[in-house]
Amino acid sequence: MVAIIEWHDSNLESLIIKESKKTNSDKFLVYNRKTEEMENVNLSVYQRIKLKINSSVKVDERQYKGWTGKLPFYVYSCKVSGKKVYFIDYPHGYSGRLDCKL
Repeated sequence: MVAIIEWHDSNLESLIIKESKKTNSDKFLVYNRKTEEMENVNLSVYQRIKLKINSSVKVDERQYKGWTGKLPFYVYSCKVSGKKVYFIDYPHGYSGRLDCKL
């Protein structure tokens, strides 16, 4: 289980609220915290249910340029100005936290 920690950065807030939304039954438009870009992520029915129950779900493992290995990436939801938005990131620190850093 990963912990979700909330932060605030007003520069990203309007972009993410405007852009981050459920696009259809199996795709979510999410903010990638690593690349700092919006991306579409496919979620199975099982993953959508798990996301709704746990507020996070593992979607894949990724390796970016300069990394020595792959890390698990999670889609997770956060509340921003009272609206639910979605992020994708890997767990940080010893506790495995996912940051809602806005």
